Amino acid sequence: MFDVMEIRKQFPVLSGNSVPVYLDSACMAMKPEVVLSAMDEYYRTFPACGGRSVHRFGEKVERKVSETRQKVSRFIGAKNKDEIIFTRNTTEGINLLVNSFPFVEGDVVVTTDKEHNSNLIPWQLLARKKRIVHKIIKRKDDGTFDMDALGRVLKEGRVRMLALTHTSNWDGEAIPAKEISKLAKQYGALLFLDVAQTLPHKKVNVQSLDADFLAGSGHKMYGPTGTGFLYGKEEHLRTLAPFMVGGGTVADVSPETHVLLPPPACFEAGLQDYAGILGLGAAVDFLQSFDMAEVSEHEESLARKLRAGLSAFEGVRLFGDGSGSIVSFTHNKFEPERVAVMLEEVGGIMVRSGRHCVHLFAERMGLPKGTVRASFAMYNTEAEVNTFVATMDKIVSLT
Repeated sequence: MFDVMEIRKQFPVLSGNSVPVYLDSACMAMKPEVVLSAMDEYYRTFPACGGRSVHRFGEKVERKVSETRQKVSRFIGAKNKDEIIFTRNTTEGINLLVNSFPFVEGDVVVTTDKEHNSNLIPWQLLARKKRIVHKIIKRKDDGTFDMDALGRVLKEGRVRMLALTHTSNWDGEAIPAKEISKLAKQYGALLFLDVAQTLPHKKVNVQSLDADFLAGSGHKMYGPTGTGFLYGKEEHLRTLAPFMVGGGTVADVSPETHVLLPPPACFEAGLQDYAGILGLGAAVDFLQSFDMAEVSEHEESLARKLRAGLSAFEGVRLFGDGSGSIVSFTHNKFEPERVAVMLEEVGGIMVRSGRHCVHLFAERMGLPKGTVRASFAMYNTEAEVNTFVATMDKIVSLT
């Protein structure tokens, strides 16, 4: 049975006095004790290099890192652990893919106008550098994915890759990934998915989705900052040319050349964030201890309750299709940043305000200041939603 109060006990920051109503988990999820303990254990008991030294500390680090790679692999349904490359975050994973994939001049990469900047700007730069063609398809007016628009672009030909956000950090809307994948394969296009906003809430299986590449961030799935991963099908990883090399990536070196190690080692240059990686492994274990269907239903029910409460206020405009665990809104009397400040000052509520790194869509929606975004996690409660609505009532009364 899903017991939110028992879950909250596992998060040190949510205990004691002056506990905030934290509704900014789409930016950064809080960390459970098991994650903090895993990182602390590394620093206190075997703080050594992995993949280099043969002493017992070094061998333990290497074994723990390998175990975490296996955990992440199983977590997303990959065929084997060597399809997982550790990164600092989703952004680094995307940049690794952009700068390593063997694109040729004239290849088409398709994104949408509702992508996070991390899945937009790298492709823009690649288009300038390698002369690929970067096409942006528009979302429908309600922000949902336009399958007809995608079909038209694919029929135009030469689409090498679709690079898409699986779940939007703007409003929590998810794209029909399986349907998109099926259509892409009919035209010989590869599919990359940014699942940073999906992994903390719903089960992801790369084989079911038939995704060729996929990236996620540890800090959004209850893990440490500075951790993440890029998944790639084994046959695709072997075609990538690493753009960052050095210690730990080579099998041999001569004065004229070098021999790279096979993936994933050839993509993980230098000493890694071993404490972070072990914390990521603990976060995966933590998530896998729950029924993710129960997690998502809990979070989405809170989002629905908040949307219903906010819809009663005159001047509030809600965004998105009402699905997911994010509630994004504006008020016609206050700029989003002012609302965010007042929510904390009046009710101790922490939210995000701004364009949420989705600048293209914010501009299209006529929102240069963005929105107020409340994002739910498994540790949030109905009482916190009630506090939010009551606080908004006080704010609105100031008009």
